[in-house]
Amino acid sequence: FCKAFVQLLSSDNEDARKSILENARFFAEMSVCDSSFNYLSPSVVAIASIVASIRVERNSRSSLSSQAINVFNITLTRLTGYNVSSSRIDSLAHRLYKKYTYQQDRGAHRRNTSSTSLQETSAHQNIPG
Repeated sequence: FCKAFVQLLSSDNEDARKSILENARFFAEMSVCDSSFNYLSPSVVAIASIVASIRVERNSRSSLSSQAINVFNITLTRLTGYNVSSSRIDSLAHRLYKKYTYQQDRGAHRRNTSSTSLQETSAHQNIPG
């Protein structure tokens, strides 16, 4: 579903569309580990994953125009019957996005902690960092 739905995005920026698809697939995979997604249809999970992925894309590059996103939302709503802007889809997308940012922050913290530990070990052993 992710691939089919992402194809509805304007093809003005193919790199952004590829990035959104890649992230949406990741979000969809991540949803398997969250019991609140277990009883949802795959299409709803895909839509929430794409919405979360668009948030990531806009926060990282802002390469998608608001108009492209609005057209996508309208088209997807018309074709699927799911209101992409509904509180249900938004809360699911927010849940996925929160998990993603938590993992990103945690990964950055681990990298910083590992780097600090390595520097402390090097300093303790008089090894140049």
